[in-house]
Amino acid sequence: MAQVAPTLWLEGKWQGTGSVIKDGTPVVEYKEMSEFKVLRTSPATIVNLQQFTKHSESGNPLHAENGFIKIFPGESERRVEASYSHPFGMNEFELGQITANTLTLKACEEHHFQRPQVTTETEAKARQVTHVHREYTLTEDGKIDFTMFLGVGGNEPKLHL
Repeated sequence: MAQVAPTLWLEGKWQGTGSVIKDGTPVVEYKEMSEFKVLRTSPATIVNLQQFTKHSESGNPLHAENGFIKIFPGESERRVEASYSHPFGMNEFELGQITANTLTLKACEEHHFQRPQVTTETEAKARQVTHVHREYTLTEDGKIDFTMFLGVGGNEPKLHL
């Protein structure tokens, strides 16, 4: 009997709405489109992802990111590595796990982030991303719930999306 790949619940095109959160308050509403494509399943599963957001009212682009998720062989809880590239010049490398309905990824070490210095040293440290925690969950009604926590300038991560 063939084993079902744990990415099948994630694979496909998804769209929905969300909010940028600042200090616990929604400040920008957006529409998001995400696509997860399984590129191969052996010896590890490789998934390409693309996410695009637009302002919910004006339709103006807000953010985009592209990346890859590598899911290692295993049983019900599998080890995961992911890399994301952002148009503002940052790359991030995340580690995590995937189960039957949840993908959790974290980047919290200095070497998990790469960004060329585009501002002064003082500005760069204040704006430097120092922690990312993403969680994708398949809900009981077949939707994907996406939550992201963000830490900047060495501060503790806060709910961001």
